[in-house]
Amino acid sequence: MMGVINITPDSFSDGGKYTSLDSIKNQIDHFRKYNCKCFDFGAESTAPFNSAITESEEQSRLEPLFDLIKANEFKNDEILSFDTYKLSTFRKIISLIRDLGHKNRIIFNDVSGFLEEDLFSLMNEYEFDYVYSHSLVPSREKASDHMDYLSDEVDLASYFLEARAEFDKRNVLDRVIFDPCFGFSKTANQNLDLIEKTGEWIEVADKWLLGISRKSFLRALSPSEDKEEQVFFSELIHGQVVGNWMLNIHDKDIFIRVHNPSVFLSAQFVK
Repeated sequence: MMGVINITPDSFSDGGKYTSLDSIKNQIDHFRKYNCKCFDFGAESTAPFNSAITESEEQSRLEPLFDLIKANEFKNDEILSFDTYKLSTFRKIISLIRDLGHKNRIIFNDVSGFLEEDLFSLMNEYEFDYVYSHSLVPSREKASDHMDYLSDEVDLASYFLEARAEFDKRNVLDRVIFDPCFGFSKTANQNLDLIEKTGEWIEVADKWLLGISRKSFLRALSPSEDKEEQVFFSELIHGQVVGNWMLNIHDKDIFIRVHNPSVFLSAQFVK
């Protein structure tokens, strides 16, 4: 389980809830009650209805989290994931953690799907795992505009096989986690089709990050116009899908990204 903690004012379901040091810490402790040892922190919402923010604004929002890191509030066996597409922001985070001597496993959860020399240089400079996402944006700076870049067909297998070759050439493939990035550069029907056909692309790699928690394409399936009911309905479907993944995907190292840890727990009872 990867527990999502959005340090944002504008995320759809939890915007503004976790912006102070105490609120972030309380949510971390809530996930810990469910034996969650991986936390994914994001300070910018990349939902289509939100605009991109500057590096300084993103890093300013992360200050309470930086205080927790400096206070050594994380256990050594806990994994810290950072959801940002800005290399400068992740560089600041990883350098802070390593300069403090913390040994936690670190994940750069990058939704941009964009590979460049600066990224590989960063991977050579610091030890961390990297999430490579499916997105069709032409540049890192366009990551928030992902819904402006769609294709008639989504071929995850070819997309990830090409990336695997590049990571392998750079001798960093063992540190890469692949993410179909549901909701990014995909129509609602394409997202649902990819879920139905998981078995057709999951064999391309051994390590995955899978996340459909509270995604808009699931909320849109609800007949209700009430926001809370839409979220509740989407989480019911979410739990069913995760349960099916648990039953049918074998011999893979998978993080399941969730906002509500009880959904992950309930998925284990799907038959």
